[in-house]
Amino acid sequence: MHIRTKLLGMMFFAALASAVLIFSLFYFIQRETNTAAGENLREIYSQSWYNLYTDSLLNLTDLMVEVTS
Repeated sequence: MHIRTKLLGMMFFAALASAVLIFSLFYFIQRETNTAAGENLREIYSQSWYNLYTDSLLNLTDLMVEVTS
């Protein structure tokens, strides 16, 4: 009976340890994915503002060329 109790305790401990390992792995993978996605979104955001800025400057230049010619 004493050996069965030890084995049962070891089984519960192994199940708990594997569950903690799996959930911590999912947590770190999700955190890394969110960080990478955030960096990608920041890059897209800055590029879109840069594109809007350059497009507006080019449009303004074209407009001034048309007005002066």
